[in-house]
Amino acid sequence: AQASAIPGIRVVELNKRGRYDIVGFFVRLLTALRASNAEIVYGYLGAALPALAAGWLLRQPVVWAIRNSEPVPYFADRFQRVMARLSARLARRTAGIIANSQAGADAYAADGYPPDKIHVIPNGIDTELFRPDSAGCGAMRAQWRVPAGVRLIGAVGCLDRRKNFETFLHAVALLRRADDRPLHFICVGGGSQAYRDELMALARELGLNEWMHWADHIDDMPAAYSALDLCVLPSLIEGFPNAICEAM
Repeated sequence: AQASAIPGIRVVELNKRGRYDIVGFFVRLLTALRASNAEIVYGYLGAALPALAAGWLLRQPVVWAIRNSEPVPYFADRFQRVMARLSARLARRTAGIIANSQAGADAYAADGYPPDKIHVIPNGIDTELFRPDSAGCGAMRAQWRVPAGVRLIGAVGCLDRRKNFETFLHAVALLRRADDRPLHFICVGGGSQAYRDELMALARELGLNEWMHWADHIDDMPAAYSALDLCVLPSLIEGFPNAICEAM
């Protein structure tokens, strides 16, 4: 949504329907690239291999992005491990690879990615956009129905297992047992409804419902960050976490 508001940038949604939507997604990708007159194909995460294949067919240079701190995440299943191995073998066919952290660059190089093609470019944060917003803070806390006078601790990120929200909930349970100050907690982010249901069930099991809040996708993130007294990142695979830097 933010990218589409920038003059000269057109956003096309390819509507990928899960990991096994391969042929249809690839056809839509090729169609979009042909229509765009793009000079470079840039792919990352689950789109890296399709981007490379599309670049070969269209004879366009392909650049990959490394967003994680490790090539095979702790939660990877067999399919993801096979894809990781295949990606490492094909990485030399790219025109270049951009890592957003040195830790990620080092880990991927150790896993077989060509170190001579990896360049580190840290994520950029718009500090004019992400700055304290007192009015937005009040409006957001009212929307979340956070009682006045309590401190609010939140975890921000898409609802995906790689973000490891369950560890945040277990930490909340430990804190509630050790600290009787007025504290409330919130998980902020859209994503998998199934994962959200699991997290809410875990919160009930841990006896946290009285202090927990849940927020879906939010467009005004500066206001959301301003509403938090503490922003927590439980993810175990971040290379350069946007959420923490935006909150700072």
